[in-house]
Amino acid sequence: MKMKNLLIFCCLVFCTSLNAQTPVLGDTLRGGFVFHVNSTADTAFICTTRDVMEHGDWQEAKKFCENTFSIWNGTLYRTGWRMPTLEEVKIIRKNRDALNTLIVAKGGLGFSTDLAAYYWTSTEAGAPTHAWVVAFGFHLPAIQHKGTNTFRARAVQAVPLN
Repeated sequence: MKMKNLLIFCCLVFCTSLNAQTPVLGDTLRGGFVFHVNSTADTAFICTTRDVMEHGDWQEAKKFCENTFSIWNGTLYRTGWRMPTLEEVKIIRKNRDALNTLIVAKGGLGFSTDLAAYYWTSTEAGAPTHAWVVAFGFHLPAIQHKGTNTFRARAVQAVPLN
């Protein structure tokens, strides 16, 4: 009987330590894919499994990002999704190729690599009528008018790891 209890205890400790591991690029978490973990390893940043919009102005893109939901391990996650900041999109773009490989391998749709593929950010630029976008075909941030231009969007969220 003592041996059985010891075995159960060891299994619980081992399983708990597995669950406590810091996620890495491309891991699945809350129905999204990890694209970054902050330097203190207490927050993972995830993106949706596919673009939430292919051609929309900034307001539409923001709305689509905020209304995104995901399902993971039978749980529905309806809150926390948002349009990424300029810095977050730069991180995603920097890791685009590796992230795409991991996302596609797990059944998601990778980020576009077209030269004309720009992704909206939530970071406004100068006037309230303009925001930053990042080109995913050649990694060039640019300022665009929010209402007259249409670009892609992918939702992100920060997930506390504690």
